[in-house]
Amino acid sequence: PLHGLLNRAPPRGGNAKALAAESAAPVLETRFGNRVAFANSFLMGRTAAEIQPRSRAAEEVAALQAELDAVLTGG
Repeated sequence: PLHGLLNRAPPRGGNAKALAAESAAPVLETRFGNRVAFANSFLMGRTAAEIQPRSRAAEEVAALQAELDAVLTGG
């Protein structure tokens, strides 16, 4: 099933809610913020959880995994 993910979302929401409301596809509740850990992990060829396991970026990835699991299993 097609779902949207807001990436580099501003911390206070900005226009994210309006953008989600206008989307033709359902938008996931999880959002990825504009995080240094994501940029650093990309440059290193690793994940944010690998380079900064206690970071907000790692928490966001774990939240996305849990949300996708729920979507795919119907839970």
